Amino acid sequence: AVLHTWGQTMQHHIHLHCMVTGGALVSTATGEVWRSANPGFLFPVVELSAAFRDLFCKGLMRLAKRGELRFVGPCTTVDVAKLVQTMQAKKWEVFIGAPPKEAAVENLLGYFSRYVYRSAISNSRIRKLEDGQVTFALFNNKERDAEGQGAKRVMTLSAVEFIRRFLRHVLPFQYKRVRHCGLHAGSKRRLQTVRMLVGATVESTEDIPPKLEMGEWLTSLGLADAMRCPACGIGNMCVGEAFAQLGFLQLWLLLWLGVPILGKEAA
Repeated sequence: AVLHTWGQTMQHHIHLHCMVTGGALVSTATGEVWRSANPGFLFPVVELSAAFRDLFCKGLMRLAKRGELRFVGPCTTVDVAKLVQTMQAKKWEVFIGAPPKEAAVENLLGYFSRYVYRSAISNSRIRKLEDGQVTFALFNNKERDAEGQGAKRVMTLSAVEFIRRFLRHVLPFQYKRVRHCGLHAGSKRRLQTVRMLVGATVESTEDIPPKLEMGEWLTSLGLADAMRCPACGIGNMCVGEAFAQLGFLQLWLLLWLGVPILGKEAA
């Protein structure tokens, strides 16, 4: 399951994208067997929506009773019990989409993997930045065509408002965007059982290249001189202390704002 917190306009729209295994491991009198789901049906969507809502609300209340919820800003006065009661009174939405019949498993995994590190907006959607205004493209999902595709629209925001919306979706440090559940959780012991039952093979990891150190990585890019000492021009620099890594989005934002990176002025 992958957490997303944004919609097309970068306002809060908290939701999950999940890839669900089409079957289940079932215990029988003779042992465990794999039971595949009906190709045309997985779960009753109405019942699943209600079950997801109830489990989420119960979990939230459990955390509140343990004192494990931390509230900041305007949320410090929130009545959790009242909030949960309001949430349970609403109809939650769960959408189940079947994979295309012609789609291979590898294609589905590739499609899903693009959601993992996606940001609230990509560079390709930004149309222009001028006079302190940012114009970007979006799909209005409230206006759909016959194929279910949202209508193409553009929106213009002040640069400050654009940055404010964007930063609302930067995850807290060490927060996990991706969670693995069921057969894919933890030690994956039961996953090995399923693979054995269905005769699946696991690809070898021998072809995965080893992780390169900084110097090796720069050398592979033809930038070996980047490790050369700028003072004497003879010796090579070595890592003395490592700082927390800048995420791609943070780095992109700093460059966009013109903040010097690595001691050099951004172009």
